[in-house]
Amino acid sequence: LVEVVCDGGGIQPSAVFVLYDERRPRGAPPLKLEGFGAGDDGGDDARRAAPDPRVRALTKFSARTRELSLMSKYDAMGTCGLFVRYRFVRGRPRVVEAREQTECGGPDGSPDTDRWPRKRL
Repeated sequence: LVEVVCDGGGIQPSAVFVLYDERRPRGAPPLKLEGFGAGDDGGDDARRAAPDPRVRALTKFSARTRELSLMSKYDAMGTCGLFVRYRFVRGRPRVVEAREQTECGGPDGSPDTDRWPRKRL
């Protein structure tokens, strides 16, 4: 898994992910990660737009479990946002868990994503 950082961003960077196989160096297209990119919010403009492989989120990869975790903050404190954990199966990212907290600064706001409500993608 290769993460290519596109920009540092204000509160979180923008990146593109690819699965690189040195046997096919030219066959490494950007990954489309469910929950991120154009078309995920269901709006008319998003449906017409081409999928955007860029992800604006804080990232963490565990080589031991082969899992990628992304946390897209909706506020600077990280008390709300979208958290998605992926596992790679046969070279494809599969959602293991998704959580979203939409109330920023409210009483339920917490940077602990385990306390956020589960979300179906």
